[in-house]
Amino acid sequence: VRNSLSSLDAAVGKSSAGITNSLNSIAKKISFAAISAGIIGIGKSALSAASDLQEVQNVVDTSFGSMSGEVDEFAKNAISQFGLSESAAKGYASTLMAMGNSMGIAKKNTKTMSIQLTGLAADLASFYNTDVETAFNALQGVYTNNTRALRQYGVVITDAALSAFALQEGITKNVSAMNQAEKATLAYNYVLSVTKDAQNDFAKTHFSWANSLKTITNQIQTLM
Repeated sequence: VRNSLSSLDAAVGKSSAGITNSLNSIAKKISFAAISAGIIGIGKSALSAASDLQEVQNVVDTSFGSMSGEVDEFAKNAISQFGLSESAAKGYASTLMAMGNSMGIAKKNTKTMSIQLTGLAADLASFYNTDVETAFNALQGVYTNNTRALRQYGVVITDAALSAFALQEGITKNVSAMNQAEKATLAYNYVLSVTKDAQNDFAKTHFSWANSLKTITNQIQTLM
């Protein structure tokens, strides 16, 4: 009986060791597969981010032409100043530049408007605790004359308000007689005048939880 029990213990021991080795082997394979999948996933995300940035750069070069270097410089510092990734900053600015170009606004003026409104979108989002995309879409109303969305940011644009602002700035031409480019430029300057409290808000509150999270998220995208 004693011999039988000894044999059984030995068999169980071998079986347990075999099971343990098998489990360890499986665990190593799973870990390796998980790490491999993670690396592949990061690689795909990095390639996608790089591709997106390259596509945006093509739009920048086309829209801004010889002034694209100024947008590149703005976008490189956009994370620290506005919490925007390089690709987001270039994408927003390029969209506004294309809109300004289509309206016949002087290229130099359109470049300035595009960069400033892109930064303002981030500041409004920070000040009013919304996402940047929402603020950016609202600011496009400067060009489209669809300004209702700007009201959530304390900006109410009416012909009466623009007329009063124009007189204040020494502009005597009636707003109703202005072409698209003139009215968009006037609306842009008006928006800047009534959003002074929100301007530079991201830089002033970059240490807040929400803004720190935006910065970290966009730094990861930039790293990719």
